[in-house]
Amino acid sequence: MASQQKRVWLVLTIAFMMSIGVYCGLVLLLSKNQQAPSQPDAVGTIRTVVYAVTAVGLLGSLYWSQMRMPGANSPQRFQTEMIVALAFAEAPTIAGVLLFFIGRKTAEFWPFAILSLLIQALFVLPRVLQRS
Repeated sequence: MASQQKRVWLVLTIAFMMSIGVYCGLVLLLSKNQQAPSQPDAVGTIRTVVYAVTAVGLLGSLYWSQMRMPGANSPQRFQTEMIVALAFAEAPTIAGVLLFFIGRKTAEFWPFAILSLLIQALFVLPRVLQRS
């Protein structure tokens, strides 16, 4: 039973990580249609919001993966904590997609996607692998 549950957790973790790949594909696909930003002033305004969402997502994922996941005393609770940590880690990628949609610069998207993948791979995935 434990190995089956661990496989489910691994599938969920990998699915979250692959969803970032879907966002990357979307950005690459849409970047082929290079249009100037519709409102250049909006990019500067929204950038602060995007950075704030990224910080909250990264800190939230770090907190959940380091403090909440290890303390989960049941498999169901662990799975819930894991999904929350993965969702927080995905927030920077979604914020990066928003920044790309507004500014039309692919280079602004990549750091957000890379941060999300790093958080998921370095902090959440090891907790899943350690859980027996």
